[in-house]
Amino acid sequence: MRTRIAAQAKGWGILALALLMLVAGLSLAPSSVYGATTISGLPEETAPASDEVMVIEDATTTKKATLANIAANMPAITAPSLTLSTTPLPVTSGGWGLATLTPYSLYTGNGTGLPQAVGVGTTGQILGGVTGDAPSWSSNPPVPFAAKTADYTLTASDKVLSVDATSSETTITLPTAAGIAGRCYTIKKIDSSANAVVLDGNGAETIDGSANYRIVLQWQAVTVISNGTNWLVI
Repeated sequence: MRTRIAAQAKGWGILALALLMLVAGLSLAPSSVYGATTISGLPEETAPASDEVMVIEDATTTKKATLANIAANMPAITAPSLTLSTTPLPVTSGGWGLATLTPYSLYTGNGTGLPQAVGVGTTGQILGGVTGDAPSWSSNPPVPFAAKTADYTLTASDKVLSVDATSSETTITLPTAAGIAGRCYTIKKIDSSANAVVLDGNGAETIDGSANYRIVLQWQAVTVISNGTNWLVI
């Protein structure tokens, strides 16, 4: 009877056992849920029944178990747990805390909060900013302007200067032209005195080939541009 049961199970039983053990992470080698086992040397039978009995044969005994028994003794197969957080990543960790990004928009930050969209500019607009505030788009951005009454050295933030030289001749010194090709400055004398407003090049740099440029008439103005080496009057 034992031989017949073994043969009946070989066709379907061994295949089912192999599949179940593969899913459970078990091996067909020795050390299964029923002890040291082997599947070689099972007796042959030409007319097995369909009783779905599995046979496991070792060196001394033949053990049997139903498919339900085998399944009950298999280790549980569970997916690893995964916890999703709804808290945005901080800026220092690369998180923006935004569900979507506005197409073609620019994003800025204040150093502590989350980035904010500036918005999408339109044709002809220029992006400008104010110190300590968010930039914004403008079709006619303001030009930096300052009024001077004494000697002054121009900086990158300057653009247009009015100069009152009533008290004495006033010198406006240009920054080095090197590395700022295309930068322009406009200087205008607004007083009626005989004192000149002197536009002076940086070091040995020149203005239209001269060391300086003198503005002597009231309401007279001059605009200069850097060519990367010296300054040119335009």
